[in-house]
Amino acid sequence: VDTLGPPAPAPPTRPPVLRPSRRALLAAAGGTAAVAGGGVLVWRLARLGGDGGGSGGGTAEGSGGDSSGDGTGQVRTVRIAVHGDLSGDNAVLGQEMLNAARLAVDEANASGDHPGLRFEVVEADDQGVAAQAGAAAQTAIDDEAVLAVVGPAAYDTVMAAGARYSAAGLAFLVHSVTEAELGGQGFVTFLRAVPSDRQSGAAIGQFLARHPDVFAVTVIDNETSYGVEMANEVQAVLVNDETHYLESRRSVASDETDLSGLVRGITDSEADTVAFFGASDQLGALAAALGSAEFTGPRISGNRGLEQPFIDRAGESAEGWFLASFIVDPFTNDATWEFADRFTEAYDLQPGYFAARVYDVTRLITETVAGLGAEAADRSAVFQALSRASHRGVTGVIRFDGDGEYGGTGPHLYQVTEGVFVPLGPIEDYTP
Repeated sequence: VDTLGPPAPAPPTRPPVLRPSRRALLAAAGGTAAVAGGGVLVWRLARLGGDGGGSGGGTAEGSGGDSSGDGTGQVRTVRIAVHGDLSGDNAVLGQEMLNAARLAVDEANASGDHPGLRFEVVEADDQGVAAQAGAAAQTAIDDEAVLAVVGPAAYDTVMAAGARYSAAGLAFLVHSVTEAELGGQGFVTFLRAVPSDRQSGAAIGQFLARHPDVFAVTVIDNETSYGVEMANEVQAVLVNDETHYLESRRSVASDETDLSGLVRGITDSEADTVAFFGASDQLGALAAALGSAEFTGPRISGNRGLEQPFIDRAGESAEGWFLASFIVDPFTNDATWEFADRFTEAYDLQPGYFAARVYDVTRLITETVAGLGAEAADRSAVFQALSRASHRGVTGVIRFDGDGEYGGTGPHLYQVTEGVFVPLGPIEDYTP
């Protein structure tokens, strides 16, 4: 099924809002509210217990609004399993997934566009624990009405459940796991619905290659698999570019706190740009040291820098830094704003970082099943159709290559402005 629609709308004029990081969200889960951006955005979390909160929970069997059927009274129920940490330490994020999927299903059912079909959401809760992921997957597998799965939500749980889903012929669409090696595990029904670290690194390299102020780039990793992989991809783009070039490739231990020597090496070189890939607190230390050295050239990092500890540690030196992430801020453009409004109306909660992508993945599934029709849709047909599908949603285009890897809209770009992460939209669409 091809559900590519009109081009995404232009960015709105409404002011951007700082979103809490994953770490901040988890810290907030123990209370009733967390405040981000100096009180700009209040997160109401009290209703995230029990049944997941909100008014869109659907029926006792699973979420799903009324369906008009096909005019004959024959309506087939198709279930979509949400596999993630729906309870446990990270339940605030798992319940966000569940609510986003429920919203997508309720809207699909209410649209009247899918005669003969009624969609429901069911839970596959692994509590974020790899040892429980197999059993959670089995609950979805054993329900014959489940034709696709959203999740699992973490690397370890994907590794624990992927073989089961593949053996059952059940498509599972991973929306929040970016490690590139997942694609080489032999999970035949695996579909990655998010840019991998490798893809994000290449996109950052391409961004630097077209930036008018970038000519000599120092690329730095923190000797972790994430940092090295991201840096390798950036370097591969720069060394093959005819205009820009790699000034140097540097490494620093992930636990190193004294970055003065690293910064001296940068400022003593001809580098005019810095790209660093590591954790947010170390990025903050590097930004502060570069600020003290009065380095003002372009500076960029990846997904793991998009956390509040970066700004807290860097202080004013965080200003101007770019960060590229698979996370799509719900307040990026008109489409995401409208989604956020609907989500808040349904659940009396504002959507977090992962809600929009889960919503899009779920709508991709409902549209794909509907395209096959109530009689033809089975697990094999749904997987084959999903692997060929292209869907334009709130977060951009979602589609897959022949290996189930992501082939859609790239990571989103953010820039620190006046102490907050300002969303700039997809990195490939941003012109410096």
